[in-house]
Amino acid sequence: MSALWKSQLNEGLHAPLHAMNRSITFDFRLWPYDIQGSKAHVEMLEKSELISENLSKRLLKGLEELETDILCGKTTPQLQDEDVHGFVERELIERVGPEGSNVHIARSRNEQILLDVTLYLRDLTHRVVQGLDHAIDAMALKEQEAGETFMPSYTHLRRAQPMFVKQYWQAHKLLWEKAKQGFIELGKSLSQECPMGAGASNGTTLATQPQWEAERLGFARSSENSLATLSSRQHLLTFCGSSVHWLLDVSRLMEDLINWSSSEFAFVSLSPRVTTGSSMMPQKRNPDICELLRAQASVAMGHYVSLMMLLKGLPMGYMKDLQEDKSQLFAVADLMECALEALPLLLQGVTLNVVAMQNAAQDPLLLATDVMEWLVTKGIPLREAHHKVANSIHESLLNKVPFPDCVIKLWPDFPQEKFSPFASCVTRLRAK
Repeated sequence: MSALWKSQLNEGLHAPLHAMNRSITFDFRLWPYDIQGSKAHVEMLEKSELISENLSKRLLKGLEELETDILCGKTTPQLQDEDVHGFVERELIERVGPEGSNVHIARSRNEQILLDVTLYLRDLTHRVVQGLDHAIDAMALKEQEAGETFMPSYTHLRRAQPMFVKQYWQAHKLLWEKAKQGFIELGKSLSQECPMGAGASNGTTLATQPQWEAERLGFARSSENSLATLSSRQHLLTFCGSSVHWLLDVSRLMEDLINWSSSEFAFVSLSPRVTTGSSMMPQKRNPDICELLRAQASVAMGHYVSLMMLLKGLPMGYMKDLQEDKSQLFAVADLMECALEALPLLLQGVTLNVVAMQNAAQDPLLLATDVMEWLVTKGIPLREAHHKVANSIHESLLNKVPFPDCVIKLWPDFPQEKFSPFASCVTRLRAK
């Protein structure tokens, strides 16, 4: 079978141009949703008396057989198939006869691909939410395992204030919970409007029942405005944007784990099941999985930007440029599913070096802010207190005198028990 649109008016493309125009190399993953949508469309056509009951049964049977054959590997796309829609229609014609093409009555590929992608995104978003649940559970376990271990917090990659390690894990967990909520909201919005009924540009003159078809597919309503429906890729942008935002936090986590597992920090060790070796240096244990997850944020961001640039400047309505939106979406989807599968395994392989973390947090300069805030409670203006403590640190470093000794010399009534990173962590948590 030739292309769906081939006629004397359009004779068909040169082979290299057909290869360029062909999208089934990446949109074939949508076949379950194309068949799902086609079944609902056939039922709607019968209900609208646009096809007979007999033809409806034959088409539905053909679609069921095609689904089975694809699942068992018996049927695969052919070179002449332009896209997943043409593949399904070709197979139906071969199984049912020429009337198989009636599956496309009152339907355009422009709305059909939006339906396929929306159904795909509904399933994908559900899987992402489940994956985030597992990742959050793994992070919650790290938080629990940390107990009352403390460490330095960092600003500008310099030691700042002491904090409990569990606060670090909790920070990521909270951000991941927010990301999960965003995907839940996206999932809800994906069941609002069904693209069917929009047609190629402005619906159809045939007496169809798009609202019935929408409800049959689990949507609240059919397309409200054809141009708005066909032009929008909001759900794709939302999914890719939400994915990038979450992967950016994953990248930040990976950066910390890479640093912390180095000999210079030695705050954590990574299990041999989550590290790799060097082809040349026998001693190496490399955090390659952490580095790959860090890189995935960059790659996903590139696809997200590509999707936005693809949409920028397009006029209202469907344009062939939009064929490329799925390449970006599928790439981000694959990165997300890969990261969600890898993260729980990676986190299981992270072990804290409690001694190293707590030794690093014993640096008394980490308590400089505590001293300043104590001075404020004594009525000293904030900026004056800030300068006084900074000057005392300068004296400590210049004269090689321990900072606590300088503090006690200047302010004898300062409670010495406050020079405790653990006590500082407890006090800060209570303040919150």
